[in-house]
Amino acid sequence: MIPIIPDMLPEDHPLERLPMTPRYITIHDTGNPAPGANAAMHGRYIRSQAAIEREVMWHFTVDDREIRQHLPLDRNGWHAGDGWYGTGNRQSIAIEICENADGNRAAAEANAAALVAYLIQTVPTLLPFPECVVQHNRWSGKDCPRVLRGRPGGWEAFLSSVAANLNDGRRPIPVRDPAGRLLLTGWLEDGTTVVPLRALAEALGLVVEWDAAAAEARLRWPGGA
Repeated sequence: MIPIIPDMLPEDHPLERLPMTPRYITIHDTGNPAPGANAAMHGRYIRSQAAIEREVMWHFTVDDREIRQHLPLDRNGWHAGDGWYGTGNRQSIAIEICENADGNRAAAEANAAALVAYLIQTVPTLLPFPECVVQHNRWSGKDCPRVLRGRPGGWEAFLSSVAANLNDGRRPIPVRDPAGRLLLTGWLEDGTTVVPLRALAEALGLVVEWDAAAAEARLRWPGGA
């Protein structure tokens, strides 16, 4: 699975974030096919006045290159459209899958399926799979996730992808800095924690460059030689 990038809402965000014991994972599509409407853009949007006025926030945004986390898993989001006491809003982890036209939608769905599998493996309060993985449509009747719902067999294929990730034999391992902040997520292989080199370097603030002449990767500090 690609690393999870912490992109948390600020502590002074005006929408309430109530304590939550997650039982479900709710899958959404962003509904925004505009070029550039990727995970980073939605991370900025969720902080905006427009999102605050709409009273929306969710836990993860996924595109073809990144997974960004906006809320801790023990706090609820407002995403399901089922009200203040609704099970979707109060007991489910929300994942938004990007639809940006300049992205690779198949890769975004694959990343989302890997994230769902990781959550199933690491959040003990979730219901058993596949009962725990639901569409936004379940809570409010909205046609969402619209891309998966609009494709024949799309939802079933997504659940199959989640199942394949659950059966790949990898155990996800969070990697944290000394302050306890999540840097990235690796996996366990034969008792060794394995992480992607580029993801680890970038999490530490390094720039990764490829030297084609030497056929090797090189690391440097930003602004350094």
